[in-house]
Amino acid sequence: MGKKNFIPWRWPLKKRSKHWNRGVWAERWAGVWLQLQGYHIRERRYKTHVGEIDLIVQRGSLLVAVEVKARPTHKEGFEAITKKQQQRIQRAMELYLTRHEKLHRSDLRFDVVVIKPWSWPKHLTHAWGGL
Repeated sequence: MGKKNFIPWRWPLKKRSKHWNRGVWAERWAGVWLQLQGYHIRERRYKTHVGEIDLIVQRGSLLVAVEVKARPTHKEGFEAITKKQQQRIQRAMELYLTRHEKLHRSDLRFDVVVIKPWSWPKHLTHAWGGL
């Protein structure tokens, strides 16, 4: 079983802080949710020297950088994304595109998925403009 084909509810995670583990779990749950919505996951936790993207997903010619937030309320999750964080995600996406030339013609979008306890994920498309 490859690294990208993991079970999202598999525990225990690495011994890290409670918040880190919650974030990783939220990213896994968001990935499953997006797959159920018809997206193909290209990258998880894509890290570069300019920023990190939680999920990079694709559906057809649409390429989406997804920021995942685990918060007590959906509103808090959507408000947690700062302008500076948006810029870091955009720079990371630019770098991703330079490394994957076949995707240059893709339509790009920046989305947010908020994971709230005991609730379905909330997916906000076109969370901000970019590139």
